[in-house]
Amino acid sequence: MDFVLPQFGIFAQGTHAHHFLEFDLKPGVGSDQAVAAFRRLRTPDVSAGGINLVVAFGARAWREAAPAMAPAELAPFEPVLGRDGHTAPATQHDAWLWISGAEPDVTWQSARAAVQAVGDAALLAAEQEGFTYLGGRDITGFIDGTANPQVRRAGKVALVPLGHPGEGGSHVITMKWVHDLVAFNRLPQSDASVTPTGQPYDGGMYFNPGAEVWVAPVDGGAAIRLRANDPPACTPPVKPNTRVYPDRAGWDNSWAKWSPLAGQAGARRFYWLIFSSYRYDISPPRGQNRVAPSPSRQPR
Repeated sequence: MDFVLPQFGIFAQGTHAHHFLEFDLKPGVGSDQAVAAFRRLRTPDVSAGGINLVVAFGARAWREAAPAMAPAELAPFEPVLGRDGHTAPATQHDAWLWISGAEPDVTWQSARAAVQAVGDAALLAAEQEGFTYLGGRDITGFIDGTANPQVRRAGKVALVPLGHPGEGGSHVITMKWVHDLVAFNRLPQSDASVTPTGQPYDGGMYFNPGAEVWVAPVDGGAAIRLRANDPPACTPPVKPNTRVYPDRAGWDNSWAKWSPLAGQAGARRFYWLIFSSYRYDISPPRGQNRVAPSPSRQPR
């Protein structure tokens, strides 16, 4: 009976520093030599200050090394061609390492050692350092992945099921985004201390009534502010809930964003603008709801 053990680093928790390495196999290096080189990689046997290591191979390299263990869905990443000139380029390589740990100096040192350990079989093609930002937020302040299953159940969704080619492994798609932080940092911040659901607000795009969407001509020119940024332009006034928001009334918009899809009607194209809107009269903070006692239990 075979026992399939996944790579522990896939489910590692609490790691702050990350280092990602991508490799191309050297010309003439066969699959057996490549696998032997990456099998030399080891994590340090320490109780503190160690790292987690995850090793992955591209479709071509893995099919040469273990064709019977290659999932049918495993394929090189192909460029994604979007509308209006937007593309996601393909930068497929043969091997990928994910090194995570508590401190960046430890992961950096391990990354350097890994490059040397596989140097006779593979060349470093790309490298990216990373870190956990404010407990798991993206740079806009948004927290993603809150509905992901707990670690004890994560294997059911993160791993190839038992009995299938590649069982115990996991598919990896890596992406690198380029952000215009200069433009992003021009956005005003909300002066609110809590969100409409009563959660603490500490900045970011979410629940920021100052966030707006503007449009600019493709060929350049001045940006145009959309009237849809103003809540009264599309919503009726409402009575304020003075118990919850004594100094606020009406509607507000936050988290302005474009829909990724555009609609076509004849010769005209329509782009959809989305806000997370809320009303100050019906959004009490969490923990502030009250249930009136029944008539038979009214205090006397």
